[in-house]
Amino acid sequence: MTYNDSPSDLKHYCMARNNLLNLREYRGTPHALAFVAKTVWFYLFTRRDTARLRLSFSAFAAALRGDFTGHRRFLG
Repeated sequence: MTYNDSPSDLKHYCMARNNLLNLREYRGTPHALAFVAKTVWFYLFTRRDTARLRLSFSAFAAALRGDFTGHRRFLG
């Protein structure tokens, strides 16, 4: 299993948000849920990083709301 982990919070936030939306739209809910599970597994067991996991959940919530403004906080 691979995971596209970026050192940039901006890139990670956008990747998590966009992947969840695209998977849900084009592949269906099961694929979107698998992506969420993969993200949780990666940041809990493969590369433990609870801050990055919280960022992921923030991006997932934005995706479900259809909010494409959250990335602006990283553009300072």
